[in-house]
Amino acid sequence: MRYRPTRRATSYAATILSEDQVFGSKLLDVSRDGARATIPCALLPGSAVRVRIAESDIPAIVHWCGKGLTGLRFLDRLDAATLRRIESARDEFDGYR
Repeated sequence: MRYRPTRRATSYAATILSEDQVFGSKLLDVSRDGARATIPCALLPGSAVRVRIAESDIPAIVHWCGKGLTGLRFLDRLDAATLRRIESARDEFDGYR
């Protein structure tokens, strides 16, 4: 059985930076290892990106992308304070899944 960390619904504004583009995004769910986010255009799976959350740029890999959404795998687990900050936005969750 594969281990998958618990994902929590959220609604957190973030920025996704690829090599040559910057996208406004919203994190829809998050775990310490990754997130699902909105994205206005497709990124290739395997692409290296950075997810800007508050003042932090978190390196990630695009795991999948389609229909305006992307799955991101963080290269390093999120620290507890950042994870709590993102999870706390779930109180404002707008139901978009």
